[in-house]
Amino acid sequence: MDRLDLLRKKMKADNVDYYMLMTGDPHGSEYTSEYYSGVKLLTGFSGGSAKVLVGMDTAYLWTDGRYFIQAEHELDIEKVMLMRQGEKGVKTLSELLGDVLKKGNTLAFDGMCVPAAIGDSIKAVCIKKKAVLLDDKDYISSIYEDRPELAAGKLTVLPLELSGKAFDSKLRKIRKEIKAAAATALLLTDLADVMWTFNVRGTDVPYSQVAFSYGYIDRKRAVLFVQEMAVSKKLKLYAQGAGFSIKPYEEIVEFLKAKLPEGNKERIIVDKSTTNYALKELVSKRAAKIIERQSPVSVLKAVKNKREIENLRHYFLMDSVAVIKFLCWLDTKAEIGKTTEMEAADRLQKYRRKIDGYLEDSFSCISAYGPNAAMAHYEPSYEKPVTIESKGFLLVDSGGQYKCATTDITRTIVVGELSEEERKAFTLVAAGWADLMYARWNAGCTGRNLDILARGPLWNHEMDFNHGTGHGVGCRLSVHEGPQAIRFRPTSLDNDGVLKAGMLVTDEPGMYVKDKFGIRTENTLLVCDDTENEFGSFMGFESLTFVPVDYRGLDLELLYERQIEEIDEYHRTVYEKTEPYLSSKERKWLAKMCSPLRSRCEIV
Repeated sequence: MDRLDLLRKKMKADNVDYYMLMTGDPHGSEYTSEYYSGVKLLTGFSGGSAKVLVGMDTAYLWTDGRYFIQAEHELDIEKVMLMRQGEKGVKTLSELLGDVLKKGNTLAFDGMCVPAAIGDSIKAVCIKKKAVLLDDKDYISSIYEDRPELAAGKLTVLPLELSGKAFDSKLRKIRKEIKAAAATALLLTDLADVMWTFNVRGTDVPYSQVAFSYGYIDRKRAVLFVQEMAVSKKLKLYAQGAGFSIKPYEEIVEFLKAKLPEGNKERIIVDKSTTNYALKELVSKRAAKIIERQSPVSVLKAVKNKREIENLRHYFLMDSVAVIKFLCWLDTKAEIGKTTEMEAADRLQKYRRKIDGYLEDSFSCISAYGPNAAMAHYEPSYEKPVTIESKGFLLVDSGGQYKCATTDITRTIVVGELSEEERKAFTLVAAGWADLMYARWNAGCTGRNLDILARGPLWNHEMDFNHGTGHGVGCRLSVHEGPQAIRFRPTSLDNDGVLKAGMLVTDEPGMYVKDKFGIRTENTLLVCDDTENEFGSFMGFESLTFVPVDYRGLDLELLYERQIEEIDEYHRTVYEKTEPYLSSKERKWLAKMCSPLRSRCEIV
């Protein structure tokens, strides 16, 4: 009996008609530990974002454009129907539930693993359809044989030279934000927010320097909830000196119940995008008032302080050098026709590991050759080795976690002859990438105001890519951070963040053609103040990434003169910044890659 059948057997025993689950953990984390792999367990889909609805006869899986092709490969379509989220005519989870739920039906989910915003939308449908909602059904635990223990690594305390701001300084700002929201307390549930606030880091979640934790801050106290195995003597001493208390991770529910007795006057800020439904319901029923808004910590965390920026500049430069060494190796030493995607990924990681302060990759390296690159979040494997041939592209999207930085970069490398279609797409992606990197704007803009700069060259040729153009990046935290983002489609769960000096955001337009190729070019940018005059306060970007774009993929006839000059200017900076760290052979290779576009394209 497969696991979907096992689930349905348990549903039938409890008279449950539909069961819903999502990728993620109780904190809305993007990357999850193996302990929370219910979606993969039931459906085989291993992508980073999915919602699943299981009925007695049917099952549906929703995912976004980053994972459409991957889902097609991994799902058994006879058992699970793929719902291409955001596509024309595709119903959302709530819309489908509105169609299939009947009066008296029962829908269940595990409220600890469903974000409050999603849970609220499902609850509204159940009320409208007069269906029963059970929010405490964890069926996954009972059908997950040999489930691993929940990770619980020791917490690391960040010294001031890495954090840039002491805990008490951050606490004052947070309490100021709590007061401004007419609240008395803040419930912290996002793992990166908790880590940043208390100046600690963990290892519980793959690719993210976070630990399973909660935080609670009011006008008199600050409490960090972590697993007891994560607490060291050093952490206890640090907490005593900093003035916060430590409680067991599992006690968050009982703490909130004790903190919120009948008749209390607490007004608590809850971020519905990261707080799970069960905790949100508990607070909303017991607090005097629940203030549903974006966590103030998410914005404070996104604006890097001076020390963080200094550290980020250093590690992004070292990371860029590692990528350049890899590209030089691939172009001059790798045996094309024999080298595999995994061998390329391993070689890149080898260069990163040599950097002092390297901890781990910031996500699983996407080393994708040819048609595989059309899957935006493809992962190579040893079990199914793919050889890089002497034609088309190799796309490599990678990043590192360092002792005080998180990096993210993508380059698409020409490994042989290109078709006219491939060259055109590569050039238009590079044009949009350059236009966004050199953008200037008046203060107050969000990423939605700038997105057209990256998509414009593609849109002019009736082409597009099905993912956001850019995301925020953490500082030894998650590689994906908000509230800042660059995208043109509004989302119901995310708040558009105004671009503020000190924020990081990626610039990563792409182009993907199923069964043919995939292209993406990505830099990480620092938002900076620029000029102030009678027309306003103007802002721009500083690139933290210094890696050349492969000139062999460009068609200069498709570029404006300004775009050619921008790419040339960028390449001059790349050479100046990185050449001191390279061998003579690597410098010679880089000089060729960074020489003026027109001279190189004449050679091609």
